Amino acid sequence: MDRENRSEAARLNRFLQEVLSDIQRGKERSVEEYQARHPELAASIPRELERLHGGAEAAMSTRLDVAGTTIGPYVLERELGRGGQGAVFLARDTRLERRVALKLLLAHASWSRASRERFHREAALAARLDHPGLCTVYESGEADGVPFVALRFVEGETLAQRLSAGPLEPRAAAEVVARAARALHVAHEAHIAHRDVKPANLMLARDGGVVVLDFGLARDLEGEFGSLTRTGDFFGTPAYMAPEQLEPTLGAVDPRTDVWALGATLAEAVGGRPAFASPTRAGLYRAILEGRAELAPGLPRDLEVILRTALAPAREHRYASALALAEDLEAFRAGRPIAARAVRSGERLVRWARRNRRLAGALAFALLALVAGTVGTTIGWLRAKEREVELAAAKGVAEDAADRATALNAYLARMIESPSPLRGVGRAKRDVTVGEMLDNASETIAHAFPGRPALEAETRLSIGSTYSALGRHADALEHYEAALALLRGVYGERHVDVARARRMRATMLAWLGRRDEAVDELERTLELLERLGGDHRTEVARLRTDLGWVLVESERFEEARDQSAAAVEWLAHEPDGVYEFATATNNLAMSLRALGDFAGAEAAYGRADALFTKEFGEGSALAGVAIGNLAFLLEEEGRHEEALARYEEAVTALRETVGDHPVLGSILLGFARALFDQGDYARAEPICAEARRVLLSTMGESDEEYGIAVELGGFLCSYLNRLEEAEAAYRLSARLLREYHDDPGRALISDAWAAETLCAAGAGERGLAELEELWPRALEGREPSAEVPQAIARAGVRAAGSAGDGEVLARWRRRVIP
Repeated sequence: MDRENRSEAARLNRFLQEVLSDIQRGKERSVEEYQARHPELAASIPRELERLHGGAEAAMSTRLDVAGTTIGPYVLERELGRGGQGAVFLARDTRLERRVALKLLLAHASWSRASRERFHREAALAARLDHPGLCTVYESGEADGVPFVALRFVEGETLAQRLSAGPLEPRAAAEVVARAARALHVAHEAHIAHRDVKPANLMLARDGGVVVLDFGLARDLEGEFGSLTRTGDFFGTPAYMAPEQLEPTLGAVDPRTDVWALGATLAEAVGGRPAFASPTRAGLYRAILEGRAELAPGLPRDLEVILRTALAPAREHRYASALALAEDLEAFRAGRPIAARAVRSGERLVRWARRNRRLAGALAFALLALVAGTVGTTIGWLRAKEREVELAAAKGVAEDAADRATALNAYLARMIESPSPLRGVGRAKRDVTVGEMLDNASETIAHAFPGRPALEAETRLSIGSTYSALGRHADALEHYEAALALLRGVYGERHVDVARARRMRATMLAWLGRRDEAVDELERTLELLERLGGDHRTEVARLRTDLGWVLVESERFEEARDQSAAAVEWLAHEPDGVYEFATATNNLAMSLRALGDFAGAEAAYGRADALFTKEFGEGSALAGVAIGNLAFLLEEEGRHEEALARYEEAVTALRETVGDHPVLGSILLGFARALFDQGDYARAEPICAEARRVLLSTMGESDEEYGIAVELGGFLCSYLNRLEEAEAAYRLSARLLREYHDDPGRALISDAWAAETLCAAGAGERGLAELEELWPRALEGREPSAEVPQAIARAGVRAAGSAGDGEVLARWRRRVIP
């Protein structure tokens, strides 16, 4: 290069450094002002400013026709992309006859020695990495004075190109970013930060992979290669630059810088637009520094939490690693609880709401006994079995039908000798409780049908189902297991009644938390039914219905969807199977909801509601269950007003039909949680109190949902300034978590909330002392960034602030940021 060109390059470099310095200080000048300050560059300044601000998109408008051009051993075929410093070409390596992506440093950039050094250091850094999600470097060098890097050619399109057609579905976007995050974690483990993560640098390969491109701005975190930019940390694409890149006083770049950029990329992928935007560059920087992300409305709750955690302005509040982000995104896609969600402000409630057992399809099975009054339905079931016995006898299958009918009638008469437990059809005003009647029946059934094991088994199945409807699952299981043993003694293993008893027993195992056993038993029973001769398709469909529910409980959502869909397909053509069809439809809706198909889930819930209403009447209990499920879905979609109206409808139906029942307690809890989320604390508190009362009276204090209702009550009382009640609720929550749920970590958090409430109530010295006692227990065997110590540290900050103790406040703040 001659002296004149070198002089011009030096002047241009000085000008660019000035512009970058102005941008960093928020004092960028107009084109005219820069031309006045640098008259010798007046003609070049507009072009250089456009190149600097427009990045790759502005430069792409000047593609070159390079077909056939040779760079060392490489023959260029076509241009793939271009940025402010370099261009990438599809090329053929004549030595190995393979296609490569050849990156060349543009002529104006190659004038700068720093640019050439940065270009070669990119290759050196990238060559240290080996992962299918990172673009492999084959070689780097110079040919005819042109610096080049030869990289693996990845066929596909960038995420930016994909998004030009519109945003991605949330779970699809989460998959893309999770894969990129796992790849970047490998780079971070090699002490390399990318610093320019954005949609244009994520390649969606044709084979389904995701590849991170362009380590041109990467930083060697160990310092072996020094800084790769001449202007500090400012190089990058502004809309994807973390606060510490814009303002170096916030701390050095580290892996969490890339976590922030991954969050910005994900937000754009699901929203169709950048999370941070402003008509001016200064406004954009302020939005980023202040954390004012504009996320797309209606995002799934967990995904929004993931995004806000990744995009936290302070690095210590983000995910600690790209791997942690990837794991939460994968948990979101699978419908599992995410780690980022803080327990405070009802997040435990949200996790419960995502997979509420009592609003599942098997719930409707349990409620069947209560639809028209428990005793009436149970008796009706037994009388139906009496008719089956008569038919069986006509075929010569079992005992004498007349004797069986006489025995059954006598037993029924004994069951209903006491006054009816229900006053008026469907009203929950009991003289004698159903549970008391069942307990009495259970004591006598073993001697009620001497010599008639099949009849005793059928009666036990009916009693077990009614126990299940009352939430007394252990009692139900006892009767199911006794019935199964009796039926095996009569028929052996290969009989449809044995299969039915196995199905009912397995479903109860799932209710008791033994889900793996339940799935195994249901799958083996399904195999048995399919091997039996005869037409048992309706029983197969019922079994698939229950298996679908248990698979939802086991978080195996795709299998659950397939089983439920198969049940729905058959039951749709069964004229007497409206109840079963509605239940299978309800289960299908739950699996679709978990898989992110909210439109499909909403349609299925609505269909279940219509079917239950058709079968059992307006305002029936089962219709209330379907409506309650729909309310949960609407709340998750952010359709709050519709959700609240549906909760009201479901609660009214269940109060009028079943009264105090675990299902009513569950829906009341969901209703209270939705009101809490909307900030309507005064309305939420009495509903939450009713939920606690119902759940305690029907399920006992060991029930998980009762514990959640207690915790929510603490939040509500705290917000309503009923601090003594709030403290008592938090202490009760801590005891329940320790005694029944083996969760000492969350129990410590509840203890911390109780201590924090003491400080708010004026007992600061006592509250702070309790928090100090909790702190070392929270750290035992845990990393400092773990959820429990962080939650307690934040409670300590709030408590010290309430107590007005500046020294203690500073200590707790240091603990929040390890």
